[in-house]
Amino acid sequence: MSDRLLLISIGPVQDFITSARKCQDLWFGSWLLSSLARAVAVALRKQANVTLIFPGDLIRDDTAVANKIMAILPDGCDVRTAAVQARKAMEDQLTDLRKKAFEDIQGDHHFHSDVADGQIKDLMEFMWVSVPVAGKNYAEVRRRAESLLAARKNTRLWGAVGWSTSKPVPKSSLDGQRESVIDESLYEKLARGGLDPERVRRKFGIRPKERLCGVGLLKRLGERLRTSEFPHKPIFHSTSHMAAAPLLTRLAREPALVSAFRQYTKKLEELGLDLKRFQIRDVAGASTSFVSPFGDGEVTAAARRFPDELDGHLLHESRLDEAFEEASELDERGRQSAVRTAQKALRAFLGKARLHVPTYYVLLMADGDRMGACIDTLAAQGVEAHLKLSKRLDGFVKDVERLVPAHGGSLIYAGGDDVLALLPLHGALPAARDLQRAFGAIGGDLGLARESIPTLSVGLAVAHHMESFGDVRALAHRAERLAKKRRNSLAIIVQKRSGGDLEFSGAWSEQPGPDERIKRWAKLLYDEAISSKAAFDLEAAMAPLALGAKPGEANQFGQIATSLARRVLAAKHASGGGEKLNAELRGELEARFSAQRDPFEEVSRLAVEIQIAMALLDGYRGAFGRIREPRATTEMEVQP
Repeated sequence: MSDRLLLISIGPVQDFITSARKCQDLWFGSWLLSSLARAVAVALRKQANVTLIFPGDLIRDDTAVANKIMAILPDGCDVRTAAVQARKAMEDQLTDLRKKAFEDIQGDHHFHSDVADGQIKDLMEFMWVSVPVAGKNYAEVRRRAESLLAARKNTRLWGAVGWSTSKPVPKSSLDGQRESVIDESLYEKLARGGLDPERVRRKFGIRPKERLCGVGLLKRLGERLRTSEFPHKPIFHSTSHMAAAPLLTRLAREPALVSAFRQYTKKLEELGLDLKRFQIRDVAGASTSFVSPFGDGEVTAAARRFPDELDGHLLHESRLDEAFEEASELDERGRQSAVRTAQKALRAFLGKARLHVPTYYVLLMADGDRMGACIDTLAAQGVEAHLKLSKRLDGFVKDVERLVPAHGGSLIYAGGDDVLALLPLHGALPAARDLQRAFGAIGGDLGLARESIPTLSVGLAVAHHMESFGDVRALAHRAERLAKKRRNSLAIIVQKRSGGDLEFSGAWSEQPGPDERIKRWAKLLYDEAISSKAAFDLEAAMAPLALGAKPGEANQFGQIATSLARRVLAAKHASGGGEKLNAELRGELEARFSAQRDPFEEVSRLAVEIQIAMALLDGYRGAFGRIREPRATTEMEVQP
């Protein structure tokens, strides 16, 4: 007998998480997997003298745990018994959450609870392998365990599903994999007007045509569980709120606007809108600090919410129809009239205060680089070195939980070296840079060679708040992959509502860094030191030159390209802007268009940088734009 390395994997991960249609579904799916993995880790830790390697720290009740758990079991501890007990802990946790989530609908005859229960019981996979440690190098033991686990996953057994339906029913609207567990008679009654859609939505969490399987329903209703189940539940905002978030910074700069905002929301209430439906949670005393790229210093907001804890959803004119449909008792005719009046009141508030509501937000997805090489190197040093890395990754998760809200964001998931978060336009670049710095500290004092030091690649997807969240998540994943092509990089993809996507990437080590370059272009655009058409003029000016270049001769046009770029960028709206531009950027332009680079590719890259800066400028203007005197208005402007 000897000590044994036990490696456990639970899943599925990607299919379960990515099938989410709403942000809340995605958050709960991520949280649920972490909660189940945590239950497994806690069960193992209860065994005598067990050493947990991953996760390395379970001090806090809300510690995020990845779906792979690793532990050293001492001689005399039966590995099979430990694995069985760990699996039972996972299943018990899932059963407990299922019961709590379905408590309010359990007796409803429209809910097929037996099918839902079967689908949820069949959801989780639990796989484990163990390898003896005695007399072997720890690194070899770990590699052997990983190899066995990969083989186990490739030879999984597929049995019959644990549920059945008496007649064909529609599949889930989320992923089309499992049958709906809500009886079709409910939808028929909704279509005939026999049921109130709002009451159905409040009870089942569904819209009139949305079908959900047991797993989808667990995500939807599980998110509603409060305090006792989620004592440390993170602040979570809608994409519409995140898009409007720059106005929070503006309100912090102009407290007098709060009364005007409240006048607007009072009007909504008078029109029959239930404002309680749009209240959001926040951490007491939470604050955000933003540094203006325009050189106006730092702006601190008292909280990450609009006055009276209201969701920024209410500041989008296009969302008011949906708001009244979901949170008022008006009939269709009355609702249409109320929406028109509400939209007029919103326009009056924004016009008087000279405010603009941004419509784009950012989804950040980050992943560690070289983690495999890092773990291999440390594993060769023994268990203690591996455990030290694990604890540092836990520390990084705590940093993420602090940094994302500090930049006005909502954290969806942070586990090990993975991060997924929503951010406002004006907080995305500083948040990405702070995360990169925090992750970079992990490799310190570990004796790693340069090629084994872990770094962080960050992808930012800039998308409209009305875009399908599943599509935006796919866009963020694409940006992350783009960043990982070079590693230790930042990549940004802007999804324009017309035209093709904009793609940009740059290494964090570049001087100036990719984030600093984007912010500088935004400042130059804001100051009108360069034209808003600069990016398009650059491409147009270079087109004739590109046509005349022969293959392999592009670098011969470097000086001409530099001159053209200077001339185009110096074309300005504000007098004197050209001289300022040349003084700031002359050296960089010459370096960018040096003989070592293809000038045509560099022009394209430069043009994309400027266009991405223009996209982010919308948020910067909303938060840090020049404060102008409110124009005069009359009560008639906000009256029906």
